[in-house]
Amino acid sequence: MANKIRMTVFFEEKIDPKEAITVFHRWLQEESLPGLPLDVVDYRHVPLGPGVLLVGHDGDYEVHEIDGRSALTYSQKRQWPTEAKSLTQKIEWVQTRLRFAADLLTRSLGWTIDEETLLLSFPDRLNNPNTPESAETMSKELATMEPLSSYRLEWVSDHQEHQLAYQLVRRVELAKA
Repeated sequence: MANKIRMTVFFEEKIDPKEAITVFHRWLQEESLPGLPLDVVDYRHVPLGPGVLLVGHDGDYEVHEIDGRSALTYSQKRQWPTEAKSLTQKIEWVQTRLRFAADLLTRSLGWTIDEETLLLSFPDRLNNPNTPESAETMSKELATMEPLSSYRLEWVSDHQEHQLAYQLVRRVELAKA
């Protein structure tokens, strides 16, 4: 079972993560986010690093780049709520937190979310190694989940952080004649 889950949305435009610093600080002051956010850290100087990070007790938000694309990631790292027992419920929990923060960012900074693509990853490399066998097992489980049913799953075998990861691409529904 996945204990740590990360989900990422991408922005349509190239953005400067520095712009998120002021917004993240405001979220801390106004207690805009659920959970217990603690601090804002600027890691833009670290190659392939987390960019700008809003560190929380149970989860982190980061504005950064993945493969040249600007992104917002939410990482749940501990203290799952009692209602999030199954993997499906945990993914829904992460997706809800990510969507909430993405909506706040788009309203604050005018950035546009790419609604067609998500990245879902499992940072626990001991229990969820990024191997073909693990990917096949997880793919079967993910394919049956309601929150992901409108997406096509593509295993990212060369994920930059070597985590078990999937690119989720929204399925295009063809109009019936």
